[in-house]
Amino acid sequence: MDRKTQIVRRATELFNTQGYAHTSLEEIAQQVSLRREGIYYYFKDKSDILTEIIAAQSKALLEGLLAVVARDDLSFQERLRFAIRNHLERFNPHYLEMAVATRESGAVSAKPKFRALRAIWKAYDKALLSLIVGGQKAGAFRKDVEPKIAAFGIIGMWQWLSRWYHPEGRVTMDQVVEIFYKIATTGILQPEPNDRVAKTGRASVRRRTTTAARRARSPRRRHG
Repeated sequence: MDRKTQIVRRATELFNTQGYAHTSLEEIAQQVSLRREGIYYYFKDKSDILTEIIAAQSKALLEGLLAVVARDDLSFQERLRFAIRNHLERFNPHYLEMAVATRESGAVSAKPKFRALRAIWKAYDKALLSLIVGGQKAGAFRKDVEPKIAAFGIIGMWQWLSRWYHPEGRVTMDQVVEIFYKIATTGILQPEPNDRVAKTGRASVRRRTTTAARRARSPRRRHG
């Protein structure tokens, strides 16, 4: 690991445990066996380090989402599931970086480099919005839901993961992905009685069809 990468990694750990505002350049320098002045060879100031953390994660998220949206071989439902996975799996193995990027982005909002970050985030919002609008046009998603609000709501749900998720917790990331997908598509309400009856009926038909197919494939016994 080169020295610049070491600085970013140690700073990420400190920002995560102490918060950006309560972490000094001196503390970061001590973690990598440098004097404060040595940090300036790699970064202009503390906010420059934070921007480095946020930019790396933001670019990776955008690239992953754009690749998912472009998957014409997948249904819109499948693309939404993969979009959720793309975002959430950045927390594994980049848990600390994603947590810091999510919590501390406001600390660099006034910096010149923030313009580039803002462009990445806008492109991300636009990509997710295009997925939702495309799904609505195709009849995969409800059309009575404002797509922009839906996109922002979904992103907000993803971002809040940094407040409670830990890779070593009892809930796996696969479980979180599936739960978030269910919330985004069907919500948490139990289906109405008519819906349950319809689903039960469809399940019964599938069972009968499967049983009939198995019988058709089974060799007939000869009697004599």
